[in-house]
Amino acid sequence: NNADSALVQVSGLVNRAGYSKFLQVGLVNLSDTSSGVNVGLINYSKKADGVNIGLINLVKNGYHKLEFSADEILSFNLAFRGGTKTFHSIITTGIRPFGDKSGTWGTGYGFGTSLGKSDKTSWDIEATSTELFYHKGLISDCQLYRLYAGIDRKTSGNFSVAAGITLNYLVVKWYTTFDYVYESLPPYSIHLAEDGDFHKYDSWVGARVALRFF
Repeated sequence: NNADSALVQVSGLVNRAGYSKFLQVGLVNLSDTSSGVNVGLINYSKKADGVNIGLINLVKNGYHKLEFSADEILSFNLAFRGGTKTFHSIITTGIRPFGDKSGTWGTGYGFGTSLGKSDKTSWDIEATSTELFYHKGLISDCQLYRLYAGIDRKTSGNFSVAAGITLNYLVVKWYTTFDYVYESLPPYSIHLAEDGDFHKYDSWVGARVALRFF
């Protein structure tokens, strides 16, 4: 599906537009300029002031950062943020290699926005969902939902440091192989609940520190 200028493009494979005005929906969406909403597995624009919703979002002159971070659940995390400063996707993976409950790892996805007009300082708000696993187990019986609010401060060149607080919500399925591991991950609880469908719910306030490269 190819056009110099398009209001709406919908296809099962690839959309290509010089100027995407309103909506692109496809497996891959490509545009020189996008001012609308792009929904697909991969979204790429040379210039965008709209919203890209997909697994991988790339804007040539937009927002893209590689992040190394640590939090109270996973000691080492790697994340890629891509899209625009106003709205970007987050792909993340992490592991807990040492100490108590070592071997816990996870992979997740989310969305975020960075606020502020300063070239050096911005304020981040993010929402992510992470599937947690233990060692070689590939069946997820544990999900971590997280809201993050923090500050990003550029220090020099293409490098910044970030830190903030998180509101965490953990869902663990009972009577599974590693439920005892997942249930002990939270450092403390501010609310603990159970239901009749063999799920345990836990929540707490945590923190994350990060180094970002862009």
